[in-house]
Formats: sequence, structure tokens, C-alpha cells
Amino acid sequence: MLAVFDSVDDTKLVEKALFKEMTEDLVLVDLFADVYGRKVLHYLLEPRSRQHCHPAALQKLESGDSNEHSKKSSADRSKELRTAISPALIKYCANHTEGMMKDKPQSQVFLSTATHAIGDLRPMIESVTSLAAKEYSEDHITTDECGHFVLKRLILLDKSRQEQADAPLLSLAILDKLLKGALLQWAQTNRGAFVVSSFFECGVKKAASRVKSELKKHVKQLKALKSSGSTVLCKHLSS
Repeated sequence: MLAVFDSVDDTKLVEKALFKEMTEDLVLVDLFADVYGRKVLHYLLEPRSRQHCHPAALQKLESGDSNEHSKKSSADRSKELRTAISPALIKYCANHTEGMMKDKPQSQVFLSTATHAIGDLRPMIESVTSLAAKEYSEDHITTDECGHFVLKRLILLDKSRQEQADAPLLSLAILDKLLKGALLQWAQTNRGAFVVSSFFECGVKKAASRVKSELKKHVKQLKALKSSGSTVLCKHLSS
């Protein structure tokens, strides 16, 4: 199937023959749950990524690059395929946010979608925002081993997102929706403190300013925790 993505110039045919069935909700459930299904999705979002494709498989795929029957550039072909598959992936991720963010294998496709999908990412951003803004509890996304890391990575995407005109910024969306005192609750756990630090590291000055304004008076309290997360956060708050 990956070779088809690499060699068939008629991307509309690929879309009709493969994507129509692939993007049905029940089929996507299976694709996201299966290691090889995820490889297919990763390849559509990040073709030739060494992070998601074995070197031996890449070598075989690269051997077909000189295929005389393909006239379209690989960049154009992959962009057309990514454009076609993106809406369904964005919708699926938006509808299954918490489960995907807390599952390490599926979270990687979630991050790939947030990073490389073409189209309106607002449904995903709104879903992540609602998840982060939930009332704090022991199973909050910021306390989860995988989920807190994914949330941090998603906030850091604002670095590139803010360069796009009218692009929604996750950092500000979350801060706008958080309950009073939530940031301090996050900051008091090691994992949560790393997430809070991402508001400083994402390059959105307004986000950093708002977090600093709320937490600076708690620096002494946070330093006393002596966790690696609180240490990093206190450096941001004291700079």
C-alpha cells in the first residue's frame, strides 16, 4: 500500500479506491489500534519518516523512485494524499482525544495529525482544550504518564502555529478556559509542572505572561517541592 502512495499519480483514484473505506469510523478504529495500520497513517502524514518506517522498508520504497510511469513529483503526490486523508483524521482525533492522548502508540499518530494534517485543526484544538480544562483530579491529563507529554508537545506546536495568519493557539485557548487555581494544581505535580513550563517554551508571549502573573507569587512553595518539573518551572517564573 505504501508503494501505491509513492507511485500512483492519480491521487483521486487512490482516494476513491482506498480512502473511502479507510476513513469509515469503524475502520479507523482498527487502523489506529493496529501497529501496521498506524504505519500506513504515519506514512500518509509523514512520508519517508525514519521515525515511523523501518530502514529496510524505506530502502525498498526508495528503489521505486525512478519509476518511469510516475510523472508527478513525490512532493505534489504526497501533499494531495495528505490533503485528502486529513479531514477524516482530524475528525477522528477530535472525537477520541483523551483515549488517544493516553495511549502511547496512538498518541504518536495524534501528534502527527496535529503537526502535519492539512486543513482546519480547530476541532482538535477545541477537544484538547476541553480535556485540559476539566476539573483537576488524580486522572487528569496532566497527571497521566503519556498524556502529559502529549499535551506539552501539542502546546509547543504553537511555536510554528503562531506564524500562520489566524491560526488558533492552543496555549491561549487552554488558559482562557481553565478554572481558577488550576495552573497551581498542575504545577504542584512533577508532570503537571512540565506542562505548565510549555506555556513559556511555546513562544507565545501572552501565554507566558499570564502564567507568570498567576504563579510567580507561589515560587517559594513550588521550589520546596524539589521535583525536576518544579525546578524547570521555577526557572521560567524567576527569569
